Amino acid sequence: MVTSYKLMRWTFNNARYSDVLTLWVDSFNMKDVADMLGVSKSTVNNWKNGNFSEEFPHPHMSNFLVFCNETDSDPRDFFVLEDVE
Repeated sequence: MVTSYKLMRWTFNNARYSDVLTLWVDSFNMKDVADMLGVSKSTVNNWKNGNFSEEFPHPHMSNFLVFCNETDSDPRDFFVLEDVE
């Protein structure tokens, strides 16, 4: 019997994060959301609009986990499994 392996990669789904964040900002306001996450309003606005830096294309894990807790979201919903060829 031959064992074969397939490489897979988890990538952060920025669009999904931005969509949920937009709903959250619409329910509260930009300042309250920024205060809950411990970031600036401009950071929340950038994330809401899908603007992430190339060096760090997702929120910091501590901010992300607070976000998931506050929105009652499952962190797994924000990651996509992709093939590595």
